[in-house]
Amino acid sequence: MKIEEQIQPTASELTHRFQDVQQRATEAAKNVSEVTDRFVHDNPWKTVALGAIIGCFIGFLIGHRD
Repeated sequence: MKIEEQIQPTASELTHRFQDVQQRATEAAKNVSEVTDRFVHDNPWKTVALGAIIGCFIGFLIGHRD
């Protein structure tokens, strides 16, 4: 039995598993995107405030790297 014949089923299985994980990750990202979009449209001012707070926090961290 050649090595290629032994490796082929394993490579096929790994490819199938990778495609499955990739599909699940894509679906999860779409779901997160839809939920985020809905939240932003339902709560525009909360989103602006949250963005400002996060921006200030990141600015604070970057400014105090001494």
